[in-house]
Amino acid sequence: MKRFKDQFRDNILVIMTIFIILIIVLTIRTFDYMITNQQDDDIQQLSGFIMNSIENSVSAEDLIQNYLVEILENVTYQVEEDLSGVELSTIDVNFLEEIKSRYKLSEVALFRKLEDDIIIETSTAEHEIGLSTKDWGFWYDAFSQLLDDKEVTVGKGISKGRFWAGPRSLAYGQDGYYIFTYYKLENQPYLLNLYVDDMNAFGQVKKNDPNALLKNILDESEFIHEIAVINVEAWNDRFTEEKRAHLQDFTVEYGAYSAFTAHDTYYLNKINSMGLNSSIKKSVTIEGKEYTKIYKKLRNDQAIIFLIDDSDKEYLKRRMIWIILGGLLLICITGFFMVFSYTKSYSELLKLERKRLKIANEYRHTVQILPSIILRLVKNRDNIIVKHCEGKALSELGIDASSAHDKLLEEVLPKDYYKLVVEGISQACKNREYIFEHSFNKKVYENKVQLIADISDEHIQEIIIFANDITRIRESEDKAKYLAYHDNLTDLPNRLCFKERVEALIKEMDRHFIMCFIDLDGFKEINDTAGHDVGDKLLKAMADRISELADNDDFAARIGGDEFAFIFMDIDSDNQIKEKVDNLSKIIAAPFTIDGQSYSLTSSIGVSRFPKDALSYNELIKKSDLAMYEIKDNGKDGFKIFTSEEMV
Repeated sequence: MKRFKDQFRDNILVIMTIFIILIIVLTIRTFDYMITNQQDDDIQQLSGFIMNSIENSVSAEDLIQNYLVEILENVTYQVEEDLSGVELSTIDVNFLEEIKSRYKLSEVALFRKLEDDIIIETSTAEHEIGLSTKDWGFWYDAFSQLLDDKEVTVGKGISKGRFWAGPRSLAYGQDGYYIFTYYKLENQPYLLNLYVDDMNAFGQVKKNDPNALLKNILDESEFIHEIAVINVEAWNDRFTEEKRAHLQDFTVEYGAYSAFTAHDTYYLNKINSMGLNSSIKKSVTIEGKEYTKIYKKLRNDQAIIFLIDDSDKEYLKRRMIWIILGGLLLICITGFFMVFSYTKSYSELLKLERKRLKIANEYRHTVQILPSIILRLVKNRDNIIVKHCEGKALSELGIDASSAHDKLLEEVLPKDYYKLVVEGISQACKNREYIFEHSFNKKVYENKVQLIADISDEHIQEIIIFANDITRIRESEDKAKYLAYHDNLTDLPNRLCFKERVEALIKEMDRHFIMCFIDLDGFKEINDTAGHDVGDKLLKAMADRISELADNDDFAARIGGDEFAFIFMDIDSDNQIKEKVDNLSKIIAAPFTIDGQSYSLTSSIGVSRFPKDALSYNELIKKSDLAMYEIKDNGKDGFKIFTSEEMV
């Protein structure tokens, strides 16, 4: 029998040990599966946010890019006239600096063909001088075609004869995005290169920069180490072993990428050939640390790379093991079996979910700051013509964007909005910019008018109007103002509001009035015995009753606690004062029914007169207060008009 018990005990211990190990393994695998799935869901959500942010940003950027290209084309022809008769081989940096300053450009450069290469011969950006362009992919092809007096046919940018504007991109060795234009100087072996920083053109684009969203995601995420949006076509043009250091300048459209590996080109091209939102995972080791790379397909030859730090995940695994062991030890001590501790795992999952929702809310805010309406206009003598319009609020104005092109502005906009826009344009002509507000359909829009003028003669070429929905901002301001000037219990004007309204009446000096300072007798006893809830209800009822007494311009206010004030307008004689104040006392003294219980109060009221007793707010309230305390000191329940004896 004893032997059987020993065998049973030994078997139970083995079974328990195996069971505990299985629980630990299964729990860790389940936890790992949940974390991995959560990460995948987060990555999928973030990819969608980033793709939408890029599309919204590009729509506004394309509009501004077209404006800048048109302006730079005109500037190019003016610079060509400046260079006529000048021996280009003798031009130095100082000469180019004068052109840069005169036309307010970011930089100016001259390109020249040298044997089997095209180099930057001179430039206002000194780090560019002598730079080879042979490995610049389609850019080099475009330069070669221009220098051969051919029109550019690389399928990128905007080409017009000897003029070509490349796609918006980063500048070599500089921060920010630029618009680059190139022009083959007639009968000269040179290309004229002008470029400007397009992110300074309008603040509206910068506000919606996807780089800001990527930075915010990295700041908030515990497991994402890097995010980069890659132009796969540009990557294939630029990627060679000796040029990895410059990949960031030409292929990373948004974000940053430093974790280059030998497999990147293969996986980028593979994901680019797959469907939208497809993904590929690849484990990598970088500087002895384990990471996971996730390649996801976006639109237009774009792919996004997420570099996931696996150390955080391993840390959570180890932490879970100790939690389980500690929980099992506690179970053995207390005699309970089969208890699993999921509290920590759920806590971590909820934390990840909260961060995901926070990023989603911040993305929605980024989208909301895009203009509700964009109008691009031109002036033709006395007429204003619509060249382009877009925005989510156009339908509220009853405007069909597709049919508005080349129509007169007054035929497109509602009459009241048209008048405001015309006045805004007139004001903007003085300072190049003007802001006004317009309300329709219970919404408030802030309209910003900006003029685009020719650099040389200040002639207005175009008018741009951005309209943003600021309804919520105005509602918040109105609510804050109301709360600042009203008592939050009774909704009567508070002491500050009362003071400003009285001072406004005094400033007018054309009407007589009296100020009644009211103190409720017996309120403290009711508040202490019946409770603060009853006291609050009694004050609200008192405020409603006093307010009903106001005629025309009369008004009441709660000064604080159980003190109220009342202004009776256009009162001259003492008989009128006594009649009004006596009626006020009777109204206050009438019983109140609160929660089925009857309560009665009396009042002590002091009265001062304007302009007879005082000519300032402080003096008026001081004298009505003195008269009120005269009633308090003589048994309460009454009113008194201030006399000079109270000042003694």
